[in-house]
Amino acid sequence: DGISVNAMHPGWADTPGVESSLQTFYRVTHKLLRSPEEGADTAVWLAAATEAGKVSGKFWLDREQHPSHIFAHTRESAAEREQLLATLRELGESTRPQKRTPRQRKPRARKSA
Repeated sequence: DGISVNAMHPGWADTPGVESSLQTFYRVTHKLLRSPEEGADTAVWLAAATEAGKVSGKFWLDREQHPSHIFAHTRESAAEREQLLATLRELGESTRPQKRTPRQRKPRARKSA
């Protein structure tokens, strides 16, 4: 189909968002954080590299595939995955904007001359 979908983690980068929303974390770690360019590298690579387009459904960090689950026992069963997808479909349907029916306009009374 020519479509690949992957997830990636940029690593912790020195961005205004990290600085303002995680102030204590930023104060302690700012000298260790990646540059914004380093944080964006894997996302740009996944979008542009020919070899990245041959892989789909993986989790990436620093242009390398990483396990999608931290621990082996955290893997979901097929039934749990189906339940999640059903819940997401239901949520999607419940938040979809409803089509509005056009208001019926009352005919205007004509003014007599």
